[in-house]
Amino acid sequence: MSIFRYPNSQNWWYEFRFAGQRIRESTKSRSRTLAREVEHACRRQLEESYNGIRRPKALLFSEAAQEWLELKKLTLAPKSLRIEHDNLRHAFPHFSEKLALMTAMRLREIRLLTRKQIDLVGATATVGESKTPASTGRIIPLNSRILSIVRQWASLFPSRQPEHYVFPCERYGAAGDAFTACTYHTNPLRPITSWKVAWRAAKRRAGLEGPGVVHPARIRFHDLRHTACTRMLQGGVSFDVVAQIMGWSATSMIRMSRRYGHIGQGAQRQAVELLGRSLTQADSFEKSPEVSMGMGGRIQ
Repeated sequence: MSIFRYPNSQNWWYEFRFAGQRIRESTKSRSRTLAREVEHACRRQLEESYNGIRRPKALLFSEAAQEWLELKKLTLAPKSLRIEHDNLRHAFPHFSEKLALMTAMRLREIRLLTRKQIDLVGATATVGESKTPASTGRIIPLNSRILSIVRQWASLFPSRQPEHYVFPCERYGAAGDAFTACTYHTNPLRPITSWKVAWRAAKRRAGLEGPGVVHPARIRFHDLRHTACTRMLQGGVSFDVVAQIMGWSATSMIRMSRRYGHIGQGAQRQAVELLGRSLTQADSFEKSPEVSMGMGGRIQ
């Protein structure tokens, strides 16, 4: 067994031979210690499979959610069960999209999110290494809706550890005569590599592309971050607070104020209207017939 790095690459790879076949794969990690653990886990999995040792397969989120609801039928009232069903329906299958919309986090920030970065008690998410120093390490509060979804998602991973990724790397296949989709391998020490398939599926469900759509919308995952920013500004949130949540540097704030400046004009318009109302009241006060000034300047 050995781990190595290619020239001009910061990620570690592992390579070994098993049953006469060479196994070589990137760990997608810059940590040498973590790379050794990934290599050991891969070799152990191959050995167990070779010797006929079968472990319980990880369930898809939809399957796990259904099993969870079946268990809750024994303890929850019908109304409470419907509420939990609706909560799971909101969570599946667009958990990552909702997280982006409700935290304004970037795709890479969400993809590399680990369990230890989410504080379920304090209802916050701490961003790891990001695009800029201003974005790295920022703390984003979680609203009640996304916090509920995060807790439900966490409950589906009973053996989760702080260093595990929130969105682990999974490999899918088809099982049985009906070719039912299933997860045949989950590695929580590696993050999911791509959301392209899930993102396209989300856009099809939203009616933005697919058969029958004449003009498909060209929407990127990053546009969810723009949407979150726009909604906060339209809601009257101050630009400084939005900048802290978005993780903008001082230079970016100047540039973004030009891009989003027109959106936050609602609060400015209210302020100007307030000045107008104040001036109108002052004029009516001066012109009131009940108000007159005496020779000594005394109001009569």
